[in-house]
Amino acid sequence: MLDVDFLREPSLSPAAHLIYRYRSGILRPLVRREVKRLAKALGRDLEATARDELSLSILAPSIFPIMVSCDAGKLDSELTHRLQTAFRGGAVLPSRVFLMVAHPGPRGAVLDVQDLSPDCALVEEPEVTPATLKGVLDYLIEQTDLQFARHLGNEAEFRTSFEALVSADPKTLPDFIKTFERRLLLQVDHVTLRFEGEPDDDDDSSRLRHRPIPTHLKRLVAHRSFPDLRQLVCVIDRRLLHDRETVNGLIARLYRATSRLLDDLQPSPHCRDQRSISRQTKDLIDRTVLDSVLWSVLVLAWEEQLSHQNLGVAVHKLGVEYVERSSRGGREDPMKGLWSNLTCCLLKLKADAPDPLSWSRKRIVGSLAGCLTLLPPASLPDWVNDVRQTMAELGVQDASISGAATDE
Repeated sequence: MLDVDFLREPSLSPAAHLIYRYRSGILRPLVRREVKRLAKALGRDLEATARDELSLSILAPSIFPIMVSCDAGKLDSELTHRLQTAFRGGAVLPSRVFLMVAHPGPRGAVLDVQDLSPDCALVEEPEVTPATLKGVLDYLIEQTDLQFARHLGNEAEFRTSFEALVSADPKTLPDFIKTFERRLLLQVDHVTLRFEGEPDDDDDSSRLRHRPIPTHLKRLVAHRSFPDLRQLVCVIDRRLLHDRETVNGLIARLYRATSRLLDDLQPSPHCRDQRSISRQTKDLIDRTVLDSVLWSVLVLAWEEQLSHQNLGVAVHKLGVEYVERSSRGGREDPMKGLWSNLTCCLLKLKADAPDPLSWSRKRIVGSLAGCLTLLPPASLPDWVNDVRQTMAELGVQDASISGAATDE
């Protein structure tokens, strides 16, 4: 059984041992979570044991019903022999066993599955080939949190596009997942939900994809538009895939573009007399300035997701969050659930050791602080004053950095 099939329809016989043979291990935490849940339903606790103690653990009697769990990694010949003996057909073990082992590769030691007890179930992480493609796609379409993807399950053209990808050259599951996510973001119309195929580099959309990040970000914030979000993701994808930029480098670009967005809201120095500020401030307190402030605090609150997820997917999710939260009416807090994330990010400004995003993070906060000083508290929604108060309590309201926020 493939691990993607197991995760779609998890089941475990009360008398069964389970061997999970993984390649990359990308789904290993999910498989382990499901096995733990299934074992619990059968009245057994999952009890982890170290590789060095595995042979003794699976043979040791236990007062309580347990399922011994071990991630043994790559097997050597000695451990393989001991496990082969323990799991040989007809052997009776005192406890059930959940064994995770790395795929051996062409020269590694291999458990002879044919010689194992009928009570041993084997789950494997596949290479993605024409034979395994359907199961992998079904799982990814069901599990993705990109909601529009659920409509693609029955679209033949979308599925067929992957057949050519894997027919000549099998893919690892992590590589295939990256391709799957990229096609969802760049080759599916998020409004009509139709698969459009690979973009044509000769059409107008190609020129849009080569615009600077600030251009697309400004349009996204102003229009709250999914097509503009898609173009922003396209630019980030192009820089990652074709220009070979780093994830941190692109997050820094996004931060600098956000800083520029805020700086553009501030009046020019020669217009800073009290009457001009009052008049301009009244004009600024509209959807544009509030949306720009909201985007800036959202992008800071999303720093961990941007840094540790597929960046194109993370920016898409951030953009969807922005469109949804900026559209909330009344007195509802558009930062609900994200205040702790924002605080964690702002606290990094006080860290002794710099990190790859230190300069750009400080640039955003400095621009945000400058923008907030122009806005009289009495005229603002509560959440904006909460941003100001949070920055003051953390001592970062005076964050600033010299130099223009530029980008290409």
